[in-house]
Amino acid sequence: MNLKDYQHIFKLDPAKEISDDELMQICESGTDAVIIGGSDDVTEDNVLNLMSRVRRYAVDCIQEPNDIEVATLGFDGYIFPYMIQSKEVQFHTGYLFEGIRSYGHMIDYSSIEWVPYIVTNDKAKVFHAAKCHTVVQDDDLLSYIDILDKVMKSPYIYIEHSGDLIDIERLKMIREQVTHSHIIYGGGITNERIAIEVMQYVDTIIVGNGVYEGIKSALKTCLLYTSPSPRDRG
Repeated sequence: MNLKDYQHIFKLDPAKEISDDELMQICESGTDAVIIGGSDDVTEDNVLNLMSRVRRYAVDCIQEPNDIEVATLGFDGYIFPYMIQSKEVQFHTGYLFEGIRSYGHMIDYSSIEWVPYIVTNDKAKVFHAAKCHTVVQDDDLLSYIDILDKVMKSPYIYIEHSGDLIDIERLKMIREQVTHSHIIYGGGITNERIAIEVMQYVDTIIVGNGVYEGIKSALKTCLLYTSPSPRDRG
């Protein structure tokens, strides 16, 4: 699995209802992948149920486990978030450490990506769950960007603004600051117009809540491949 191969991803919450017809439309939409993950009420059973339904289709299926107890074999890949702002080590390397300690002997390491997240919405559930430091000030945000991009030379930076759309000027600022990392963005992408605007400044978009707020509009976010990503323009 290489996230740099993906421009568009749908993210589905195993604790939320989605009909078979809606799931078919998602999986056959032209999206590059489907991520299964959530913050609340995620269990091994509902993860397995949703994975088995997605597996009927040819689309790549990736898990973003929020706890090692729900990490499940059978996915094409796994994203382990590294919450750089978190005050808790568990949200840095803790879950990944537990997973490797328990399952390292059966892991295909080429299927795992350790992805640094910057949570820019201090009202998001994940911001409070991970006990994150705020990045309201642009200097704080750009300092985290420089740590990941220029010091750690991370392959990826995930800008997480779950629950709302980030100020587009902040995305533009991030784009201008990044010299190395592949930028992933999720939050508030509910229709084609927003998706096209966001894609001017990032490499991969993730559409999550938009699926449950209005699936017809969310499906149109896949129609982006006429709008090249920054790496293609470069």
